[in-house]
Amino acid sequence: MRWFSQIVFKLKALLFNTKLETRLSEEIRTHIEMATELKVAEGMSPKEAHYAALREFGGVEQIKERTRDEWGVLWFEQFCQDISYAVRVLWKSPAFTITAVLTLALGIGVNSALFGLYNMVALQPLPVKDPNSLVRIAGLTNEGKSVGRFSYTEYLDYRASSRTLEGLLAFSDSIVPLKPLGEAEPDSGFYGRLPGAVPVEFVSDNYFSVLGGATKLGRGFLPEDFTLGAAPVIVLSDQFWQHRFLSDPNALGTTLMFERQVDKKGGVIKGRLVTVVGVAAPEFLGQNRMAPAGWLPLTARSSEPADYGPGGAEMCHFVGRIKAGITEAQVKAELDVIASRRAIEFPSKTTKTSVRLKRVLRWLNIPPTPENLARLSPFILGFGMVLLIACTNVANLLLARGASRQAEIGVRLTLGASRGRIIR
Repeated sequence: MRWFSQIVFKLKALLFNTKLETRLSEEIRTHIEMATELKVAEGMSPKEAHYAALREFGGVEQIKERTRDEWGVLWFEQFCQDISYAVRVLWKSPAFTITAVLTLALGIGVNSALFGLYNMVALQPLPVKDPNSLVRIAGLTNEGKSVGRFSYTEYLDYRASSRTLEGLLAFSDSIVPLKPLGEAEPDSGFYGRLPGAVPVEFVSDNYFSVLGGATKLGRGFLPEDFTLGAAPVIVLSDQFWQHRFLSDPNALGTTLMFERQVDKKGGVIKGRLVTVVGVAAPEFLGQNRMAPAGWLPLTARSSEPADYGPGGAEMCHFVGRIKAGITEAQVKAELDVIASRRAIEFPSKTTKTSVRLKRVLRWLNIPPTPENLARLSPFILGFGMVLLIACTNVANLLLARGASRQAEIGVRLTLGASRGRIIR
């Protein structure tokens, strides 16, 4: 327990330094006084006895320094002295200080912004439950061409046939005008062309459960919401609900108009209605860093029933969650069998004979493999170069300033300052 006692003593020395200094000075004074009294008793005059006691005792300040060093707080005192000296020097040279601070601030700020963007799009996992087990699924033709979209009947077949996936969801991105029924047309849209256009996602009924999403108001999707011809419903994102409805809980049950076609004069030719049934939890953003305005049933993607038949339009993407203990190779082997079977049953120009899996780890879906890190190395090097340029500029300023301080540094060395402390 000796080491623990030493730690406790050093902490006391650091926190109660003033008391220890007072006690040290008192002990030194008492020691010198006792030595002086002995020498007076030997026949010396008080003055001679005092100086003799001091000579025998040694340098008072040197002994104090050695004692502080034993306490383990000398480094802290020197650090505080260096900080105080640095502040005084910088205060006396405002032009140099402002130039150095602005140069470093610009370099660090740009570097932080670039790395923050890189971290968001390439390093951070998507804000969903267990992103490491998610894979994006794309089809491959006989010619090796990648086909990212699937039809609704393909989704139902893959979902029912797969045993290696814990869940398989389908989604389709779109940009549609979206506004409460009876509200005036907005002047411009989020993406330009159509007034009030916002991004939305048409998703399968298990979208929230596979990704681990939840609602904070209302409900999620029900099986009957995905019946062909059923009245469309929407689950709003928390961000859109706050911005568009000002966090009004009465937004539940509101009827919105979407998929409007607008003529050149701005008149509405066609529109579809959708009812707000829920608001997603704030932390749920779907598969993006920015949440869409909301999520609608995939069966509301098109008003044409033929689009959901065997020869229907390829309009959705697949994301699967791999079961625990299952490898990607096992998933691919199983899905390849399903793709081959469907290629025989439903041949077409875009017939998929196999599949390709891609980890859904990040916004840009860039797994941290050596090959991808090599491709990203110019960006990583760029971050370092920005900061290096800023530091080089400040170093040049310090070199120029150091040339004018040679005499001062010489005096400090003569007085006994160590080179390490001068550099510091």
